[in-house]
Amino acid sequence: MNQNTRRKYVVKIGNTTYEVEVERVSEDVFKAFINGKEVQVTVSAVTTTPTQPASMTPAPTPTTPTQVSPAQPAVTPTPAPAPAGGKTITAQLPGKVLKVLVKPGDRVKKGDVVLTIESMKMEVEVFAEADGIIKEVRVKPGDTVNAGDVLVVME
Repeated sequence: MNQNTRRKYVVKIGNTTYEVEVERVSEDVFKAFINGKEVQVTVSAVTTTPTQPASMTPAPTPTTPTQVSPAQPAVTPTPAPAPAGGKTITAQLPGKVLKVLVKPGDRVKKGDVVLTIESMKMEVEVFAEADGIIKEVRVKPGDTVNAGDVLVVME
């Protein structure tokens, strides 16, 4: 990739599709535009094993998703379902929980940041998708989560 050349990708993680544009700033620093939001990314070489390939290919057209499968642990625990009538906030991508900003009993509004996950060396904020009261927080800082894991239960 030449300096100042943007490459466009469509990345699917779990059931969520992201439009990603990547532009090289310097040897190991890139600007990434994820669904239009700019983030700066530092890239370092990682050795992958043949059993866990890592790849991301340019999308043939802006509307054709390219599947990128994150490495999965040997055993994936099944998260407990939300209680009847409860709303859940789930992880949209795999990563490590950095901060939990809510606790049971807290009132949140749609769009409030409830926690932060680190994924691929980027901090990703997780937002409340509706107004409500936090009923249960199922993660703590340092926990590793997979896409689709229930993080918070609201009522």
